[in-house]
Amino acid sequence: MKEHDFARKLASRLDRAPVSPEAAARLRKAREVAVARAVAKTEPVSAAKVGHTLVFFWHEHRAACIGLLLAILVAMAGSAWQWQRTRAVERALEIELLADDVPVDFLLNDRAEQWIRR
Repeated sequence: MKEHDFARKLASRLDRAPVSPEAAARLRKAREVAVARAVAKTEPVSAAKVGHTLVFFWHEHRAACIGLLLAILVAMAGSAWQWQRTRAVERALEIELLADDVPVDFLLNDRAEQWIRR
């Protein structure tokens, strides 16, 4: 708490201290720049800015972009493959349930209860 009190006292003394015209001009300029940055941060990002950033990144880091695209492609292919395998198992189980050929051991198994609850 001592540091907080010290900072408050120091700030009040600085507020009361005389400021030279040059320092006042520099402070005014710094305040204008800070306000401009704050306004720029609140502006919505346009599609043109995003496109420009992507094109710039592509030209500067082509190998990284190609690697990223390949990783995304592999992830999409893997998830599609996994979904197809899961769907095939579900279809087989649905067919067995509809055909009423499900063994009693399967229905008594914990995994079957979990599957049925879904």
